[in-house]
Amino acid sequence: MRLPHFEDLTQWLDRIVEYARVKRGVIAVIEAAAWQGLYAAHRDRLDQPSTTCLIAQSDSGDVRSDVDATDVILLLGALSRVPPAGWEARSRKAITVILRGLRTR
Repeated sequence: MRLPHFEDLTQWLDRIVEYARVKRGVIAVIEAAAWQGLYAAHRDRLDQPSTTCLIAQSDSGDVRSDVDATDVILLLGALSRVPPAGWEARSRKAITVILRGLRTR
């Protein structure tokens, strides 16, 4: 069954949260320049799926058309700052804020 476009994006971001949870300890100690290098090394794995989702969302009118994959990925970088004790609640809250900011309505 095909999910509504926004649900696709939500599920993709949920998978990113899980990936970031595993990698957050590593990411937290990397300086900004190294983060850019890490992003560059994995750009295709992040940009292509997020671009596909965002274009579909934008075409359907669910997501703002002035936001691109780089914008979302920069916001997801905040996950590296979430402390372990508050990971579950804070990471989900961050994703909720990102999703609400992306919506057009």
